[in-house]
Amino acid sequence: MEPIIFILIIVFIAFFIFLFFTKKGKGLFFGGELVKTIGEDVGSKRGIVNATVKVHVVKTKLPKPNKYQVGIELSQKSFASYQMTPITISTNEAKELIGMLEEAINYENKT
Repeated sequence: MEPIIFILIIVFIAFFIFLFFTKKGKGLFFGGELVKTIGEDVGSKRGIVNATVKVHVVKTKLPKPNKYQVGIELSQKSFASYQMTPITISTNEAKELIGMLEEAINYENKT
């Protein structure tokens, strides 16, 4: 019985390595295939927590096959922890987000 548990643990660890460290694995989180990653990581380091944002072009399978959408990857890393939140939005929603970000930036510049 012990070798079976050992094998299951190895398979479990290999699956998580596949999900978090391969392009195909991350594509599963976004509901499609990662076609391209735009730019470098944008982020900040506060104390021991390192937060980053990545933007991806995602070729979705559902609801419309082969439609391109925007994937936003929010991740936080610190000692012995990792959290990644995938967000997939349409191009129209991405344009709305750009407008909200520009409004926030312009608000800061007015003060």
